[in-house]
Amino acid sequence: MTQRPFAIGVAPFFDAGTVRDRWQDLDFANMRTSYGAGLRIAWNQSTMLFLDYGVSSGDKLIFFGIGQVF
Repeated sequence: MTQRPFAIGVAPFFDAGTVRDRWQDLDFANMRTSYGAGLRIAWNQSTMLFLDYGVSSGDKLIFFGIGQVF
């Protein structure tokens, strides 16, 4: 059995949240949201390359990283 050295995947995401100084002030009227997608490349079963692109109402961001599969 031969193993492929690369595997490619896509990771869509959506996030929502809010921040307050005190938990007593928590309300959901001012929720912020973001969304995006990421590309994942697994290399030799131990190394993960990832490229994410996220969009929110205030900004856009590209994030690249190298890590290990846990």
